[in-house]
Amino acid sequence: MQQIEYLRPETVEEATEMLAEHGGNAVVLAGGQSLTQMLKQRLVGGEYVVDISAIDALDRIDAGSDSVTVGAMVTYRTLQNHDLVRERVPVLAEALGTIGDVQIRSKGTFAGGIAHADPQGDPPVVASALDVTLQLSSTEGERTVPASDFYYGLFDTELESDELLTGVEIPLLPPDAYSTYRAHAPRKGDYATASLAVILERDEVTITDARLVLGSIPEKPTPLDAVTDELVGEELDEALVERAAERARETVTPYDDYMGSAEYKETLVGRLTADALTDALESW
Repeated sequence: MQQIEYLRPETVEEATEMLAEHGGNAVVLAGGQSLTQMLKQRLVGGEYVVDISAIDALDRIDAGSDSVTVGAMVTYRTLQNHDLVRERVPVLAEALGTIGDVQIRSKGTFAGGIAHADPQGDPPVVASALDVTLQLSSTEGERTVPASDFYYGLFDTELESDELLTGVEIPLLPPDAYSTYRAHAPRKGDYATASLAVILERDEVTITDARLVLGSIPEKPTPLDAVTDELVGEELDEALVERAAERARETVTPYDDYMGSAEYKETLVGRLTADALTDALESW
């Protein structure tokens, strides 16, 4: 049986020194809702587990005038229930509310879900739609990476083996923006067959910005640029909703698997797009 050494730093500096020393032989433990299961099933390896839960500086939420920054130990539930998030980033609160059950949301962390990069996870999709800024630390210093540049593919990210994701800066949406998160799963709390984060901005009539990011079907969060092109500069009406949903169906290239056939997934993406845009038309 593989022996794993447990390390529990109390500062970011200690954690990055441990990662610098052990590199690819170490895994970072935050809330542990994904990592512990993967360790049990031997889906990930490593001789060292670096538990960052004792780093008080990472359990923080800092609200600014145009963004809110959350530390790596802030749980889904804490962030979901934060007043500023619910008021100015409702798509995030909505997405976090779909994750697992209350026990998972009370232990799992938003930063951990982002770094885990599970293609069927909710955090990468909403983080990409918001294009949050990720704060990465190592013994060499600090750097920031936008979510749009973070994901490479299946469980593959820009995060280096000696780096620690310490914080996530989330931009606040304009008060009159429309946003929603839609996910279709076999059962409540299950992984989604398809998920979609939508953010729309407009002047009095015309859509000025549209961000639609698809999850679960591709191997990484994928912006539906063709749908954005269909929407921006147009007035939202039933005809536009229909055209955008059709463009979404045409854009995706799913495959058959245990979650459903490719045809079913194409239909599902179109339906999620139409449902979100219809809600925007009725409530915006």
